[in-house]
Amino acid sequence: MKVEPGGDLDLRGATVDPATWEAVRAGAVDAAGVVRLGRCRFDGAVLDCADFHGVVFEGDASFAGAQFRRAASFRDAVFHGNAGFHEAVFNRGATYDGAVFDRHADFTCARFNADALFTGVRWKADVTFTGAWFLGAADFDCSSCGRDVLAQETRFSSPLSWRNGSVARHLLLDRALFRDCAWLGPLTVGARLSLNSARASRTLRLTATAQRVSIRNAILHTTRLHTPADLSHTSATELQLHGAGPLTLTGAVAASTRLTGVDLGTCVFESAKLSGLALRGCRFPGRLAEEPAPWTAALYQSFAEATDDPEQARLFHIRAIEMRRLAHPSPWWRLLLTLCRVTSGYGRSPLRIHTTFAALALTATLLTALGLESGELATLAHR
Repeated sequence: MKVEPGGDLDLRGATVDPATWEAVRAGAVDAAGVVRLGRCRFDGAVLDCADFHGVVFEGDASFAGAQFRRAASFRDAVFHGNAGFHEAVFNRGATYDGAVFDRHADFTCARFNADALFTGVRWKADVTFTGAWFLGAADFDCSSCGRDVLAQETRFSSPLSWRNGSVARHLLLDRALFRDCAWLGPLTVGARLSLNSARASRTLRLTATAQRVSIRNAILHTTRLHTPADLSHTSATELQLHGAGPLTLTGAVAASTRLTGVDLGTCVFESAKLSGLALRGCRFPGRLAEEPAPWTAALYQSFAEATDDPEQARLFHIRAIEMRRLAHPSPWWRLLLTLCRVTSGYGRSPLRIHTTFAALALTATLLTALGLESGELATLAHR
């Protein structure tokens, strides 16, 4: 097979053995020792040798439906054109460490039967993993994308790690399935990070900076978030939420919930069922944004039992009774509670209680003094 540096290569449906590939590499080496290929077509090929380490693809490269029987190495490869791995099957490990993709990269419905390494990859345009299946560990640490990462309905059967990465626009993992632990972050996402309707069977850790984080209608296990997020109608075995917020927990259900350093005044808790709630170092500005909804009384009561701050607990108790007062249908009962609020802060304000007792004592003293004076005047009149 005659191949020149930068020349096109068409091996569609072929079986590429080690000897064939060595002949291709030898012919495509330029004067600087770099393997350069033009437009490459490996659609449906069976590759018994896939050493593309350091190869420069100057045109489009298509591996759609290709079968990689042995470990595939694209370490430090450069793709100047579009790169297509649609429905490709990697039977052994796949390594893309340090690779550069100048244009669109397509891994739609690709199958990785062993570990897949994408450490330090630079996607300068979009990359698509929609419907891909990672049976081995997936490592995306320190990788970056210049536009969108589309990974809807992607399945991760083994651990996933993407730390210290960045996405210029959207990172979409809607309906993704995580069978093992997943570490996402710290990540920097320019626009939207979405995990809507995702399923996680084990621990999911997410630390991200994004304009919007949406994890709606998801089913999660132990989930640790260090970012503002919308968790509406999501259920989790354990939620650990860190940072100032805001958080939207409308209809969320969790067997154990821990909020650390959250500004409660910026959060939405409507219809949330947060069992085992614990508040640690949270900020409370005096009232929730959702007042005076009738269910906020029960929410304030749960906050009072969950906080580690006695002063916050006192304020939560007061707000709980205040919400009950506002929601009660009887005007007489509301009047009675109003008197309790004014005179004692619903029994939670020592200053008001002492002031009320002092006022009562002073009133009694004055009345007594007035009574004695009236009695003396009456005695003098009789004389």
